[in-house]
Amino acid sequence: MTHVDLDPAAVRPVVEARLGRDPQDMLEAAVVLEAWAGMGGGRALLAGRRLMSTAPATAERSVAKLPRPQHEPRLLRDGAAFVIAVIAIAFWAAPLTSDLGVVPAAAPAEDLRPSSEGAENIVAVFASAERSGRWLVEPRTNASTLFGSISLDLREAVLSQREVVIQCAITFGELKLTLPPGVRVVNRTTPIFGEVSLKKADSAVPDDAPTVRLTGTVIFGSVNVRTRAPGEKKFPWSR
Repeated sequence: MTHVDLDPAAVRPVVEARLGRDPQDMLEAAVVLEAWAGMGGGRALLAGRRLMSTAPATAERSVAKLPRPQHEPRLLRDGAAFVIAVIAIAFWAAPLTSDLGVVPAAAPAEDLRPSSEGAENIVAVFASAERSGRWLVEPRTNASTLFGSISLDLREAVLSQREVVIQCAITFGELKLTLPPGVRVVNRTTPIFGEVSLKKADSAVPDDAPTVRLTGTVIFGSVNVRTRAPGEKKFPWSR
């Protein structure tokens, strides 16, 4: 899109065509513009804000559902809108991560036998979760964060099969993944206002090597993958 397309009259048809309705929030409009219209993040936020400022009075904006004092400070009003938008994005991302069960993180398997479900759910909501040492990596691991952090160290872990999947649902959070040398990583995630970095992962790995496949979504968050030999610092993210 060119600079003239920041005009709400040009932006609105694009957003409404994708959503099938009026956008409810500035961030919802911005996500559509970045993901499907190819607009940069900063410009998408600006366009979304201009679009909502010209929204018709009948539009169902989620922020309008909040009770407001007669002389409410603008900072409080904008803060409430931001919190609502964050929650809306988290629920909006849920259909993209099918079969994701939001349950407390399970304890490491003692006998390293696969579970009957073949999956483990690791959740961090305004918190952090970690797996390290000797633990079993199920065929599928669901890693879900909302304003949280998950650290997975696979250097001493046992893979339940030659290729395992880590399904990401990272919203305003981060996933740190440490792999031993000789393990291949395949990125199939969809970042939306997010980042997935494999720059420090081992790239000289044959196609038939044990594989960790990353899938899911990264919304306003990050996924960082690094290769470290056993015995090195557990999570050397600072260097």
